[in-house]
Formats: sequence, C-alpha cells, structure tokens
Amino acid sequence: MLGGCSERGHDNPFDPKGFGNSPVTLSVTSTDNNTIRLNWGWRSDPVTDYSGFRIYRSTSNDQNYTLYREMPENQFSFVDSAIQRYNWYYYKVSVFGPAVESAASQPQKIYLGLGSYWILSRYGFWVRKVSYDLLRINREYDTSYPPEEWAVSLSDSLINLCFFRYDRGISQLNLQKGFEDYFYYDDLDSPIDVEYDPSQSRIFVLDENDQSSQDQLHVIRNKSIERKITLPPDEYLKLYLSIQNQCLMILGKTILLKFSLTTSTITDTIPFAEGFDGQDLDASTDSVFVLSTSALSKLSQIYRMSFADNNVNAMTISGIFYRITEKSTTREFYLAESITEAKDMVVKLSSQGTRLLQLPNFEFVEQIGLNPYDQSIVVVDRLGDQLMLYDSSGNEVSRSLPNRFYDPIRIYIE
Repeated sequence: MLGGCSERGHDNPFDPKGFGNSPVTLSVTSTDNNTIRLNWGWRSDPVTDYSGFRIYRSTSNDQNYTLYREMPENQFSFVDSAIQRYNWYYYKVSVFGPAVESAASQPQKIYLGLGSYWILSRYGFWVRKVSYDLLRINREYDTSYPPEEWAVSLSDSLINLCFFRYDRGISQLNLQKGFEDYFYYDDLDSPIDVEYDPSQSRIFVLDENDQSSQDQLHVIRNKSIERKITLPPDEYLKLYLSIQNQCLMILGKTILLKFSLTTSTITDTIPFAEGFDGQDLDASTDSVFVLSTSALSKLSQIYRMSFADNNVNAMTISGIFYRITEKSTTREFYLAESITEAKDMVVKLSSQGTRLLQLPNFEFVEQIGLNPYDQSIVVVDRLGDQLMLYDSSGNEVSRSLPNRFYDPIRIYIE
C-alpha cells in the first residue's frame, strides 16, 4: 500500500531505493493485425492503495517512451487502435499513486503486418501459429511423432502429416477440435512427403523403400487405400500437387515425373543433366520450377516446365543451390545457396539469373516463404533453430527469440 510514512520498506514497489522491480507484468498481442491489445497483471502480491496504471509507448525504439494513457485501478487491459502496420511499437506499464510511481514493467515490442504463419517442427513435435513479427505463439498443437512433411488445408481446418521415425503412418491434425487422427500404417515403409486434395478427400503419399529402391506413390481416399503405384527406379524426394492443372509432380534425384489425377498415368518430363541431382521444386499457376545441382562443377540448373504442354526450358547458374521459391508476379527466384566453409545464403535471382539480393548467415535453410500480401520474406533456418523476417527489399525486420523454435522445417503463410 502507499501509506504515509517517510521511510518505506525496500520491497515497496514505490520506493526508489528499493529493488527496482516492477509490480506488474505486461504482454502485448494482436488478433487482427489492426489493433494491439495490452494485458497486465500483478507480478506477485497485488499492490493496494494505488490510483491506477500508466501506459508508456514508443514508436522509435526501446528508449524514447512518452506517457500514452492513464488507466483506472480496476482495468488491466487496453486496446490500442492508433497504430499503423509495418512499424514497431514499444510499451511499458507502471503503477501510480498520489505523487508516487512504481518502476515500469519489462518493455514489450510488437510489429504488425498482413498475414500470419504456421510453423512445423520435426523433432519439436509441434505445429504452431505464429505472429507476423515471429515473436508470439498464438496457437500450438503437439504431434505424437516427428513429422516428415505436411499438407495444410486451413479451409477444412486440417493439417495432414506423414511420419516414419519411431512409428510410421499418416495422421490428420484437426485444428478446430485439437486432436490428431492416425490411420494407414501397414503398407508404408518410409513416408517422406504428403499432399492433400480437399475436393476429393484424397491424400497422396510418397513412400520411400530403402531395401528395393522401388519407391511408391500411395493414393488414399477417405482414409482408405485406393491404389499403390510403383515408381520408376530413382531416389524420390518431394511432391507438388496442382489441383488447378490436375497433376501431381514427383521430384526424383535424376528425373521429374508428372502424375495425372484424371488418368492416373505417369509421364517422364525432365531428365536432369548428367552429374546434376534434383534438389527442390516450386510452382506457379501455369508452370513448375525445378532446381538441380552439381556439387562437382559448382553449378545449378533451374528448369521451367509448362503444365499445359510440358514444354521445358532451363537456365544454368553458378553456385550450389538447394532450395527454391519462385515469385510468380515477377518470375524471380529465391534460392538457398551452400557456401563452402561458411554459413549459407539466401539469394534473389532475376528471371535471367542475375543476383539481385543476398541475405547471409544461415546454418541450413529448410524453406523460403514469400508473403503474398506484402512480398516480405521469411527464412526457416532449421539448424539455427530460428526464423527471420525481411521486408521486400531484404532489410531484416524481426527474428524469432532464441530457443523459441526447435528444429523448424516448414512454414505456411495464412
């Protein structure tokens, strides 16, 4: 309580000679990326005989705070609507009484933009929905096994997962009900990728067979096996489903296959050049883009294949690249480059192969996400256990807190 004595105990929150700890803790969140909600509460025992709370705000850094609002003693939240997206906001809260004021809470910062992110961790055994600035976990779901891959269908509130470590199978994570439904185990060896067609309740699973080198494509409808297709001999890596073009692309180490959803036939489309290994693929509405690399020659090739007629053209570039994301509006590419004896790099290339931007210092890039709302860039650094957010010009905006994400492997931008 405030009291009137001249010498207060040094644990008194209003005593400037005390420990300096604030009696309140503060959190900031945003549910709509238009407003910021502040919530505060007592750190331990409530203070009595106080007048209210003071909110301090800064829009430049964690130093230049000004008094922003005074709140009554019975109010422990505030919604700040006087904000603009793509600016940092810093907040602190204190307790005040007649002619006295406590130390302020630990500062909290927040940065609002369009979109939010879903993150998948393999050995963290979780799926999380994360704020735009990567600093807050808004929703979290645990998985029972380390997921290899996912197929996100937010319109159905489903995330389909495949796994083969500790056990093998397919599961569906129901985001509304919060539980994971397991099915289809017996016929799988090592399911390494999964795609989902919500219009047909159909799941496609890439199943790796280490014993026979005969990988398979499993087609599951309504959680029951519809067919199993043995793929031509190769080491297959990844699937890409294009419902609009009624095909499933299957990336192998030496070739790209095209599986027709209407005829269930497989076509060889791109055999990679000798000495080049398939690495990754991405697609737009009309084309698929495939990355292959030769570690020996330190060259990479980007193939573009039309979905309509399978017409292919290729571009050779210098460097050992292993991840690709295509920006459809400009036909530019974002690639992860392996740098010998140094940390890896994210490179932006023009459609002609000119380097436009370089983002350095990544341990291992599992995915490069492009935000369709504002063209910002999110890099999933798996070995660094971190995610980094850059604006469209490549300026770092934010990065996740240390030890917040363990073994992140995928991002989905909502």
